[in-house]
Amino acid sequence: MRSGAGCHPATALLSRMKPIQHLATLPKRLAHTFLALCLAAPCIPAFAEELEDTSAADATMDVPRVMDIEEEIVRAVEVRYVGPRTIDRERILGMISTRVGAPLSVETTERDIRTLVESGEVDNARFLSEPIAGGVRVIVVVSTRAALGGLSFVGNEEITSRRLARQVPLAVGDTVSELRLLEGKQKIEELYRKRGFAEVEVAYRLSGVDDEGFQRVVFEIQEGPKMIVRRIRFEGTDAISAREVRRDLEVKERSWITWLTRSNRIEGGQLLADRATVERAVQDQGFMNARVVDVRAEPVGDRHVDLVYVVEQGRAYEIAEVKVSGMRIFEPERISAEFELRAGQPYSATAIAEDVRLIRDYYGSEGYADSRVDPVIRPAGEGRVSVEYTVVEGPRSFVGQVNIRGNDKSRDKVIRREVTLAPGDVFNTVEVDASRRRLMGTGYFDRVDMFPTPSAEPGYRDLNITVSEQSTGQLMFGAGFSSIDNLVGYATVTQTNFDAGAPPSFQGGGQKFSMGARVGTKRKDFQIGLEEPYFMDRRLLVGAELFYRDLAFLSDDYEQRDIGGSLRVRRPFRGSEFTYIEGEYILQQVEIHDISREASDLIRAEEGTYLQHKFQLGIVHDSRDDLLVPRRGGRYSATAHVSFGDVEAHGAEITGLHYFLLPYDLIFNLQGRVATVDGSNVPIFERLFLGGANTLRGFDFRDVGPKDGRGEPIGGFTSTFFSAEMTAPLIDRVRGAVFFDAGMVSQDTFDFGGDFNSNWGFGLRLNLPMFGALAIDYGIPIKSDEFNDSSGRFNFNVGYKF
Repeated sequence: MRSGAGCHPATALLSRMKPIQHLATLPKRLAHTFLALCLAAPCIPAFAEELEDTSAADATMDVPRVMDIEEEIVRAVEVRYVGPRTIDRERILGMISTRVGAPLSVETTERDIRTLVESGEVDNARFLSEPIAGGVRVIVVVSTRAALGGLSFVGNEEITSRRLARQVPLAVGDTVSELRLLEGKQKIEELYRKRGFAEVEVAYRLSGVDDEGFQRVVFEIQEGPKMIVRRIRFEGTDAISAREVRRDLEVKERSWITWLTRSNRIEGGQLLADRATVERAVQDQGFMNARVVDVRAEPVGDRHVDLVYVVEQGRAYEIAEVKVSGMRIFEPERISAEFELRAGQPYSATAIAEDVRLIRDYYGSEGYADSRVDPVIRPAGEGRVSVEYTVVEGPRSFVGQVNIRGNDKSRDKVIRREVTLAPGDVFNTVEVDASRRRLMGTGYFDRVDMFPTPSAEPGYRDLNITVSEQSTGQLMFGAGFSSIDNLVGYATVTQTNFDAGAPPSFQGGGQKFSMGARVGTKRKDFQIGLEEPYFMDRRLLVGAELFYRDLAFLSDDYEQRDIGGSLRVRRPFRGSEFTYIEGEYILQQVEIHDISREASDLIRAEEGTYLQHKFQLGIVHDSRDDLLVPRRGGRYSATAHVSFGDVEAHGAEITGLHYFLLPYDLIFNLQGRVATVDGSNVPIFERLFLGGANTLRGFDFRDVGPKDGRGEPIGGFTSTFFSAEMTAPLIDRVRGAVFFDAGMVSQDTFDFGGDFNSNWGFGLRLNLPMFGALAIDYGIPIKSDEFNDSSGRFNFNVGYKF
């Protein structure tokens, strides 16, 4: 805080009262007045000068005096301004904790001064006091900041001033805040970089304060050249596959899809990361000393460039020997057998990094978190090197306290339940990494940092968890078109970190709430649901849902309406990360209505309303490495169900799906399913169908299986399905696909002798920021029944978010 020459802040004056003892013999009021005048005398000239610009009423007031704060009660609080009055009196009084009727204290006034200054709306603040009847009057002297009189921009040709002004979190009349101006500067730079101006420079300057307390801000912009990448080339190396390396770079080549993804725009530090990627790719081919010595941006046409990575490749090296030294606690042979790097192979920086991680994890999993591993590379003859992993073993540690910071919304227990370590456990660094992945997997945080610090107890280390929370609520409107249900509009509200017991924000409890509607030409869906993943603080998921579905796309001869609700529970198997058991109870009323006049007697017999109680129980093993584009792992399930009420049926289903990652990022997957149903009353909505986008893609939706005399599907009691698919990367976020599907649906339970239908086809898999994951397929029947022709069919799901 600033103060005049020789003048003490009010808090300093107040704090000097208590130690003065020799004035105690004077009459109390006289002693107070004498002391206040003595201590405030040096301040009078400075305050008189500062207060010249205040109102006439304020300027004529007496210089305040300091009272004995240990005994005085605040009877009034006034505000005086030095400079423009850009903040209301009520706003200032609302920010301080000094109140009428409370004792005046040094601690309170010091805290109030910090609050005012840290608000960003006040440059300086002083607290003074003067005696009045029954106590003291506190006077808050504030030097306020100027108000924003206007924003202007110079040097901007690519983006309009109106668009840039929206990036600055200040409006005319707001207090000028350096923090918000800096935030605006960063947002303007980010906007330019997204447009391809990687070298943009933004600065701002403030004008003087006018007589009314307003100040203008001018942003000066040097846009620099626009850098949109057309092609990426590599010079100085022939050791790498250019296509594979381009796929791993953050900045992509121009393609027909980059106008949506903007991935061929150079932003921020992307080039630094891409240089390291290129260097590592060359080094992994044996060229240990390979370096990217330059990245040229060659102008091509209007604002486009070709990026050229200039590589100094050097000579290739072969591994002569790989060994470990310094291991005392464990036997080197136990871990060296698992090394990526072996004698006779080309030098590989990636393999060395993997081996170092393997050794660290080996020690860390046993609690030796302080152990260090250093790779040492030595010449071993012409074109050969030896690699020695030098281990420095540390002491074994246990977990002390688990400290959590940064969770302003999420409850502590929501975080702790995802951490697999507890106080007293061995400090397992592998479990620390797993806990971090689990916390990131919740979707509640955009960053999670976990690091150890020495504990107060020897042999223990505290685990510190710092999280940065992100928005977990989503309101989405959209429209879409699919080959199954035609045109659909939808609106959904989801909150994945919901807390039903914490109004009004309803956030932080780790629950999932969803509410949505899908309305289109052939469907009307409404649902509301809530999930608690840790019911009663146990790893037991409990979910409930209410739904209304009016479905006209199931058949040309009838419509189906479902009204009801469900209750679902899921429990993981002990000690298993991928396997769980799941049960569900569904209570619904199903109505088959609006039967077509041309419908057969078999379809007409289904008309009516059914009350169904349905129980399902299944075991699921899901080890896919990604839910959007899996490359490894699979999902397997076995489920049984039984229905009561107007529906008396039971059945079972076994499914399997597995992904295999092949060279050149080819992904091969196999899928299979066997299902059967039986019972004394199995209505059409419980029977089995195949065909459409999710099964046999060369056939219409639900068109494979038993049919009536008019060719309308009526469903069967046993079905089998098999699919094989291969996808390959084409360009950024786009993969091509070829597939084969086969399956059959028979009229009897456990009858696997029905006629098989099959198809082959090709398609595209897109992952676009605006649309999400899309699948577009063209399936061509190979073998079909008498009601299906051999012409191809498109199957697709396309959506657009507004």
